[in-house]
Amino acid sequence: MLPERRLKRVSAKLAAALAAALAAALAVFLATSAPTLAGSELVVTEARVRALLPGQRNTVAYFLIENRGPASVTLVGAASAAARAMEIHETRRDGDMYRMRRRAEVEIPGQTAVRFEPGGLHLMLFDVQAVGEHVEIELVTRDGRRLTTIFQRIAAGAE
Repeated sequence: MLPERRLKRVSAKLAAALAAALAAALAVFLATSAPTLAGSELVVTEARVRALLPGQRNTVAYFLIENRGPASVTLVGAASAAARAMEIHETRRDGDMYRMRRRAEVEIPGQTAVRFEPGGLHLMLFDVQAVGEHVEIELVTRDGRRLTTIFQRIAAGAE
């Protein structure tokens, strides 16, 4: 039989290891689960948000949104407790320059997917205090439905 002091140390180490394993499993689940919007068959995957650069208060989020339904769905915005405001933006080439413009909406035709990625469509998050390991973002459709998605934090230089 183990002495009581050693038993407590072993129990504490086991509890810490179990907590770490559960936290890792939850992070994988949240990062790979695909939220869907009831009635429209929208599915979001690859949801990620960039960590803040030092001294910056704005960041960007990327994802793939798939419309598995037959009818078009129009994305008109996003919201998160992590940011004061969010906007849909698109980067486009204009001659020798790349320009970022705000988009009022993005149509997702039935049976297609739209990728929000660097150099194209993306979500801008403004006046962000901090980016945690996971950020909850609500995507909003023209008809007022909301799709809550968990975005995984990625390094500031990552895509």
